[in-house]
Amino acid sequence: MRTSETGRLTALKVLGLAGIDYRENATAHYWGRFFTWPMLTMAFWLIIQWFLEDHQVISPELSNLLSWLIWFAFVCETTILTYVVDNKFRYLRDNWMNLFIIASAIPVVWGVMPMTVMLRTLRIIIIPKLIIHWWRH
Repeated sequence: MRTSETGRLTALKVLGLAGIDYRENATAHYWGRFFTWPMLTMAFWLIIQWFLEDHQVISPELSNLLSWLIWFAFVCETTILTYVVDNKFRYLRDNWMNLFIIASAIPVVWGVMPMTVMLRTLRIIIIPKLIIHWWRH
């Protein structure tokens, strides 16, 4: 691994966006690649959804349903990848942002917490991770 790649990986680990470690098994890498496009699509959909919500093009009920589906997709991705990696601690440590986003963006708390918009916005942080992962593969 080149020095510049090592520096980028270290930065992504600090940000909690490292993805699957290069030392992981082939199954983990397969599932990491499998989730790249669906999760990237959902992350970009969030931007469109917020626009549609802001302009009242979609109903609050539909927006709520879509938010639950997106949150559930993040949960599934993190759960499956944690299951298939060999070193679960390393994966969760290097991808701590996924856990933070899942915990802070549970749709149930959106009506209770005043910082709802900020917490929902945190899910967009996943976009650079997905783009970097897609670019490397």
